[in-house]
Amino acid sequence: YTVTTGIVSGKGRSLFPLFTLRYQDLIQYQDFIQTDAWINRGNSGGPLLNIHGEVIGINSAIRRPDDAPRRPDDPATAAVRAGAGFAIPINLVKKVSDQLIANGQVIRGWLGIVMSSHPDGIRVTRFSDPSPARQGGMEVGDIIVEYNGQKTRELLKFRFLIAESMVGEEAAFTVIRNGMRKKLSVTIGRMPRRFTGLEMEPDSPSWTKLGIAVRELGVHDSERYAYLSLEDEGVIVEEVRLGGPAPSAGVPLGTLIVGINDQRIKNMADYERVLQNALSKSEISFEIKNAYTEEGTETVTVKFNQE
Repeated sequence: YTVTTGIVSGKGRSLFPLFTLRYQDLIQYQDFIQTDAWINRGNSGGPLLNIHGEVIGINSAIRRPDDAPRRPDDPATAAVRAGAGFAIPINLVKKVSDQLIANGQVIRGWLGIVMSSHPDGIRVTRFSDPSPARQGGMEVGDIIVEYNGQKTRELLKFRFLIAESMVGEEAAFTVIRNGMRKKLSVTIGRMPRRFTGLEMEPDSPSWTKLGIAVRELGVHDSERYAYLSLEDEGVIVEEVRLGGPAPSAGVPLGTLIVGINDQRIKNMADYERVLQNALSKSEISFEIKNAYTEEGTETVTVKFNQE
């Protein structure tokens, strides 16, 4: 066992800017404790303790300089760090573990909106489908300034408040619309499965034939992927099979699929419908967008075995 010491140098940290493309989508809700206590490689899951010996967090990540070696088999990688470690707050761990024990999964509250920061609060930029917020009377362009009596100025904090709300709760919102304050009552919904993990079954043609699993474009994906904009539509490649036809042809993890065989893909329903017809041939043309496409989208051809 190894014990290291340090100080808490920050709370409420988000690591999205530090993640590579492969890992940007792993952690949707981030509220890390930052510490300069040395966290050794392999210590993810270890406890962060206070001076009283109480567990205050679960160690999860370390930050390395941009020029640190990236090969996992390079011993120098283990020794080069930027002196920053990150831990999940224990209160968040308790909430998640209690739900996993009780339900076998984490159930999160849901408004069904794409949101952005605004000087006065949280701006509603788009709705998903379904959208409890739209059903409760919200409109695109509304600025949310209060939630159950709490001011809503911080985007990250607001997302956590909604995620931790009870499904079915009647929540009181105050919004600014056309310069006027308006009070709304919205029933908190349950976050759909397609926004919490893989939507496709292991025996789906997309996985067995092409080697990719996709999901609906999430309302927060534009925050996690730098190449996405709020206007983008399509499905995101959530998992790839090593050596699969699509990954081998240039459809990597994190890719947005916006078209198949010149047909527009806006959601999972479009993807499954168009793909079913496209699989009758031995090759498929994908229109994609990712961190490697220089401008707009590009087209790749995926060839696969019909057997």
